[in-house]
Amino acid sequence: MKTNEILEAYKVLQNAKYQKLSDDGKVKVWKITRLMKPVATQFKEDLQDAQQKLMPNGDFIQRLGKAMQYEQDKKNERTPGITDEEYQAIVKEVNEYNQLVNKAVQEYSEKDVELEFEALSEEDFGKLMASNDWTMAEVGKIEFLAKE
Repeated sequence: MKTNEILEAYKVLQNAKYQKLSDDGKVKVWKITRLMKPVATQFKEDLQDAQQKLMPNGDFIQRLGKAMQYEQDKKNERTPGITDEEYQAIVKEVNEYNQLVNKAVQEYSEKDVELEFEALSEEDFGKLMASNDWTMAEVGKIEFLAKE
C-alpha cells in the first residue's frame, strides 16, 4: 500500500466505532489501526518538519495573519489593513510555499509500505460499516480490510 492510502484509512479507522463487531473483529480492527499509527505519525512529523524548514524567511507568519485579517475585513465589509495587491502577493507566496511543501513530501506519501494483517470477514466488515455512519468514499478507503 502507498503511505497516502494508509493515511486516509487511518483517518477513517481512528474514530471508528466497533460495537456491532464480533470480539474477534474488534481485535482485528484495533490491531490494523495500531499497525497504521506509526506510518501516520512518521508522515505527520515529516510534514511538520518540511513545513517548518521550508517556510519563507522573514515575517511570513505575520503576512499570513494580515491576509487572514484582510479576508475577515472583506467578509465583514470593513476597510482592510492592506491593499488588494498586497493581499494577492501574500496569497501567491502562500501558494508557492504550499507547492514546495507538497513537492518535498510527495515521494514519502507515495512510498510503498507493507502491512501484514489478518483481514476481516465480510460479515465483520459489514458490521463495522453498520457501526459507523460513513460515506461511500470513506468505506472505499478501508475496503482492503475485508477478505475478498
